[in-house]
Amino acid sequence: QESYLGFLKKTYYERMVTLCGALRQSVPSLEFMDPAGGYFIWSCLPEGANSESLLAAAGKHKVGFQPGIKFSCSNGLQNYLRFCFAYYGSKDLLKGVKRLAWIID
Repeated sequence: QESYLGFLKKTYYERMVTLCGALRQSVPSLEFMDPAGGYFIWSCLPEGANSESLLAAAGKHKVGFQPGIKFSCSNGLQNYLRFCFAYYGSKDLLKGVKRLAWIID
């Protein structure tokens, strides 16, 4: 069991590093910090942007994220996006970021 937990920590860390690096390189308008734990990267678009509108365009390019408004009880976080790196491997994360860059920058 200990070796499996080590495998998971290493795998998720590598995916997180891959996703953060790709986002910084390909979508520089996103602001975010590398997470210290968990499976998600929260990012922020410039004020006034609407992540729900962006999600519709992203779906056409077969890339997804969760818009921040889904996590707000007061219709806030409209310019926030939440990315999960737990499910997809590094190659798929890189493909997703390239697709995302087509619609954001």
